[in-house]
Amino acid sequence: LISTTYFVPYCRFPTPEPGHVDMLTSFPFSRFVKGQKSFILAFGVKGAEGDEWAFLYENVSIACMWRGDKLRVNNNSACVPMLKHKALDLRAFYGRFRPRPGAQSDTFLFVTKRSYLTVTVDYTQNGTSPEVEECNSKFHTECNFPQSTGEHKNIEPTVIRLVSCSIANSVGNDRHHLISLQIAKLINPKLQRN
Repeated sequence: LISTTYFVPYCRFPTPEPGHVDMLTSFPFSRFVKGQKSFILAFGVKGAEGDEWAFLYENVSIACMWRGDKLRVNNNSACVPMLKHKALDLRAFYGRFRPRPGAQSDTFLFVTKRSYLTVTVDYTQNGTSPEVEECNSKFHTECNFPQSTGEHKNIEPTVIRLVSCSIANSVGNDRHHLISLQIAKLINPKLQRN
């Protein structure tokens, strides 16, 4: 089992080199999802037209494997083909996962030939992860993290808050908007038709 904690200096996400993992797509790297029936994870790799292999491990087992944007191994119902974001030169996977019965946490490891990152999902806690709080404090004049209410009540509050946050000075409008839109489509399937 591999567990890695990432600290993003000043909450600034560098644009990755081709074939490298895009850290912004997966932020935050720790999730607290106690009581939620499902949660959304996203992983991206630089190179929309790239044909390299990418792997997603759930703990020590391969959950998904892609060659380019094509799904080659599907050991979890959340696995789907990657989306090509040509304007950003990025391939990304957005999946809705379910907690493992009886588990306290799971570690998801996303690996490409050139880099990797982990996202830890904690089923024993709820609330906002420390790195989101840290970034919110850095950009307190630009971020508005509303409480999750209404139809979003039971859908990963951390992601809803991240989607609501405009951190344009940190990550750039285009990258943030694209990731927010894809997560919003997972939250509200009616948006898939748009």
